[in-house]
Amino acid sequence: MESSPQEKVNSLYRALGDFVQQDYGPGNVNFHDEDKDSTHSSSQTSSYRDLIKPFVIKQWLDKGVLYREKRERVPSRFELFFDLVFVAIAHTLSETAAEHAGGVGLAQFILTFFPTWSLWSEFRAFVNASGTDDILQRIGILYMMALLIGYTANASAISIAFPTETQAEVTTETTSGHKLIARALYAAVSESADHITSKRDPALVAATVFYLLGRALRIGFLWMYAYALPRFRMALLIQSFHQVVCFFLYFPLIFVRSTTAIVTLASLGLAFDLFARYTVGFVNMTVKRREKQKQQDEEKKGDTCDENSPSAKQDSDSEYDDVIREKAQCQFDKHRGDTLASAIPALNIEHFLERTAAFVVIVLGEMVLSIMYHASGSQIGFKDIYGNAICGLMIAFNLCWLYFDAECSRKFLHAIRRHWFSGLTFTTLHFPLCASLILSPQVSAAMSQMTQHSEDVSSALRWYFGGGLGCAMICLAFIGLTHRGLDPSGTTRLSRGVQLGFRVFAGVAMTCLPLANHLSSLELMGICAGVTSFLVIEETFGKLCRGEPIAKLSAGEQDALARQNDVVDNAVTPTAAIGVKDKSDHRYQTVVGLGVATLVLILAFLLSKTRLIPQVIPSKVARQSSAATVLKRSISIPTHTVMSQNSISAADGANLAFVKRESQQRGHADHGWLKTFHTFNFADYYDPSFEKHGCLRVINEDRVEPKEGFGTHAHREFEIFSYIVSGALEHRDSMGNIEIMKRGDVQLTSAGTGIRHSEKTSGDDQVHFLQIWSVPSTRGLTPNYYHRHFSDEEKRQGWVAVVGKQGGEGVSDQREGTGPTPVHSPLWLYATLLGPGKTVERPLNLSKGYLHVVQTSGYNAGKSQGARIKINGALELGEGDGAFIANEGEGETVKVENIGDLEAEILLFDLD
Repeated sequence: MESSPQEKVNSLYRALGDFVQQDYGPGNVNFHDEDKDSTHSSSQTSSYRDLIKPFVIKQWLDKGVLYREKRERVPSRFELFFDLVFVAIAHTLSETAAEHAGGVGLAQFILTFFPTWSLWSEFRAFVNASGTDDILQRIGILYMMALLIGYTANASAISIAFPTETQAEVTTETTSGHKLIARALYAAVSESADHITSKRDPALVAATVFYLLGRALRIGFLWMYAYALPRFRMALLIQSFHQVVCFFLYFPLIFVRSTTAIVTLASLGLAFDLFARYTVGFVNMTVKRREKQKQQDEEKKGDTCDENSPSAKQDSDSEYDDVIREKAQCQFDKHRGDTLASAIPALNIEHFLERTAAFVVIVLGEMVLSIMYHASGSQIGFKDIYGNAICGLMIAFNLCWLYFDAECSRKFLHAIRRHWFSGLTFTTLHFPLCASLILSPQVSAAMSQMTQHSEDVSSALRWYFGGGLGCAMICLAFIGLTHRGLDPSGTTRLSRGVQLGFRVFAGVAMTCLPLANHLSSLELMGICAGVTSFLVIEETFGKLCRGEPIAKLSAGEQDALARQNDVVDNAVTPTAAIGVKDKSDHRYQTVVGLGVATLVLILAFLLSKTRLIPQVIPSKVARQSSAATVLKRSISIPTHTVMSQNSISAADGANLAFVKRESQQRGHADHGWLKTFHTFNFADYYDPSFEKHGCLRVINEDRVEPKEGFGTHAHREFEIFSYIVSGALEHRDSMGNIEIMKRGDVQLTSAGTGIRHSEKTSGDDQVHFLQIWSVPSTRGLTPNYYHRHFSDEEKRQGWVAVVGKQGGEGVSDQREGTGPTPVHSPLWLYATLLGPGKTVERPLNLSKGYLHVVQTSGYNAGKSQGARIKINGALELGEGDGAFIANEGEGETVKVENIGDLEAEILLFDLD
């Protein structure tokens, strides 16, 4: 009976193996420990001398020959411990980024996480190649872990401020505020760097010192080994040069104050650390090519010599003497052991891959930990939260499966054994892979958030989740690409390129998932679990031998196959291995078609959810629900917000919806001379859910004590206006304006390309005012100043437009005048004083709104008191409370009713 298709393919593999061995040789490898007892442990100590052992290099390359240990490498007892500590360190840095969910938070994590990754990975590689597992090495590992913990703790406390009010307020900030890169990047794109800080951040200095001490430890070890081992001196000194350059790239961070310089230096250090390794490889490859070319040229030149001529013979004798002297010199250098052409320390590949795979499993275990939850009340049983947890478990399990089958080939040549470039790329790709998985808000914490608070997931967390999984999947595809597949063409059901292409396609699809804003957390995680499961099934099927039936053949099918093989050539070729087309070929085509169709359907579903495919809302009820949904995803409710029944609700109008911003949940600070509330992120207050609302960036309700105030400070590219509630405020600026403002005054400074100003209390009474910032529609404006006054009598008559869009109806561009104060933003601000039992209405003409009740009855850091109002009969607010408004219509009316017994001062923003 003829051999089966599987046996024929196995014959092909044997033939391919013979070809590879014939082409590349059996491997130029020597073992330097053949005479040693294989049971000997390097960590055994029988005398005091064993406590600190002689320096060794366990594996190295010398003149194209690999010298390595014959016995299997036993993992160091502290390597796994080092890995666990590093995961904890990375987790802490990722929590820092969780407070800045978004692109800025991601940049923060990358620039602060990479230095720790670099030190950790380099030290692990050093232990792999030259570790002795003695007291000195263990103390070195402990010292490195202590330095990394110190770096992490201080990097999490670095504070480069968000927009601050004054230099005086900056000096009151603590170093436990927000993190380096988030604030630095924010300041770089929004405000002048002049106002950020006037002194070095001690947390930045401390973190930099810890990092530099880690680099110094690496340099010290390399220099000690270079001195003790002349054979490896040149290679070790080159490695130490790389460490020294990194040291001096980060060293200026101790002294610099400029935000731009800090970000530039951190980015430059990252780029150099990554690409310098490739530069060394390219230089080495170029030198070898030149030497080879020189040798070939000399051989050709020797062949052309005329051996019969006397002069040629004389030259030949002279050249012969030179060759003898050169060989003698080379022999002398060889025995000296300190020749410049030194040996190069090498990794134990099996040990390195084992430790790398173990670390990836630990990272995936961190993801699994994040999906665990404690069921209580409505969560008991088979609820949505359980479905979210199972989807998260499937994602982690499938990623683990795909990582260990990353090569997408039955037989392959590993990237590290294939070429120095592929090996280095394989190692480098593990940085974005692990970073995308270990970043807590990106995947792990995002999954936990979706699991336990599915209704409170912000848009930024969705992007972290989808982008993290997509980045991980694309990294897995490129990791697979670094290996060299050895499967004969046409012997598998799906080619290696098709399988890797599916990974890239799936990664792009998952990255785009957050565009589907209407997807629930269960739907979002379910789709990702489905996509990763599809990849597992597709790759498992794709690596099956083509021509071998998936299911076991029946007796009749076996007879038919035997008769078919009788007419097939017995030669072992790919064609014979594949056989003629049968049902399995149709199954192959069917599976590929179903896979492509599934992904196409997923993309179509996403497009429909993102409204790139037009949708028609058929009823008033649907439009009302849509307005509430739009508002909810534009204002991300944080997990700590306690939601009451009327916290988010649809208005009486068909296209209005509200989200309540309670007074006690605003940012708050009491500096003694200043008591302040922040509706949006400001100074030491940061919550990723309250970055801004349309063009509205800041609403600060301030109370400044007499003879105190904000010293001269700079602003740029903001429209800054003050609404005076009580007391008197003195304003001075670099444009020469000096003015004392009292109740009813509205002053607006268009900062434009940059101004400097100060605000201080005038008189013996406390001043109470609202400082409001908006983002201008156009950058680079000429700085300007405006002042208006609006009496209480006007406000008691109804809504008064106190700020209006430049060029709008009734808006004058004069410095002093009547009508609304001009602003270069798509914003209108209305004010009113509403007595008990009275009602006012105001149509909203733009897409967003915000309503704020001024805290006029006195300072209160707790729950709102004083005047009470109700909006559109749905949402009740007190003094200090506010409400975000979404408006999907045009001219929808906001109706405000005073339901208390005190007069209420109310501000209403109509904006885009």
